[in-house]
Amino acid sequence: MVSSILALPNDILLAIFLQLSAPDLLHLSQVCRVLHEYTLDSYLWHQVLSRQTDLPLNIDPYVDAAELSAPILQKATRDALRIDNNWKRHNPQIRQMTRIGDIENILQMQLLGSQYLVILRRHLPSLSVWRVIAKRAVLCARTDLEDSTTPLRFAASLDSRKEQILLALISTIKSGTQLSAYSVMLSDESDFSPASLKMVYNISRVDPDPFYEVHVYSHLIAIGIHSVLAPQLLIVNTVAKTRCLVHLHLPEASLEIFSLFSSDVRHRASHNCSSN
Repeated sequence: MVSSILALPNDILLAIFLQLSAPDLLHLSQVCRVLHEYTLDSYLWHQVLSRQTDLPLNIDPYVDAAELSAPILQKATRDALRIDNNWKRHNPQIRQMTRIGDIENILQMQLLGSQYLVILRRHLPSLSVWRVIAKRAVLCARTDLEDSTTPLRFAASLDSRKEQILLALISTIKSGTQLSAYSVMLSDESDFSPASLKMVYNISRVDPDPFYEVHVYSHLIAIGIHSVLAPQLLIVNTVAKTRCLVHLHLPEASLEIFSLFSSDVRHRASHNCSSN
């Protein structure tokens, strides 16, 4: 059976392999040496993984997966499947558990990299950044939010050098909604005196066009705005302290903030906001 498949032209084989899932490609690589060589094609892995977006691949968000080689993607896929299969088991194995302070009424959490955890608390609202190492959690920074605001959601990003975290928080205020951006320098963290989150940007939006979604990439913040006429996207450059408003002529149901942050959109947004 294998020999009859290998008799097919290479372009036909590639067309067939492109229909496989990532787990199928891993199985295919173990059939024989010749098929293993076929699965070392980087283009093949790029195409297959571009369709299979549900795998928890451990790839740095600042790295373009399309630039990674097939062996690296194979290993990342194998590790991701191992983690995914473990959590889908009836009794998943937990290697380690770390208690993080006395935190209650958590509204949202976000893990940055493999060590930093950002927590938004609902009751007595606060934003805090924790560093989790082995069996120990250290509070790096924290800020208490004003009683006059009600936090809705946040987004955070760890810079490529893992030296700074940028957080963007959407809250409701009396007149509408508010976006507050905070930064914390991780080099300043201390086990004994947690730093305060430094506010680097703040903007309000009056009803009836509130902020409703937020995403952070490096020093850029993208905020979705509910508009009566058409969805809008506000892009803020926290370094240049500039912003630009993009009118999206799309049905509201098709507006997905996260999909807008493909690599080319990130580049154009950074260029436009820096030059405005």
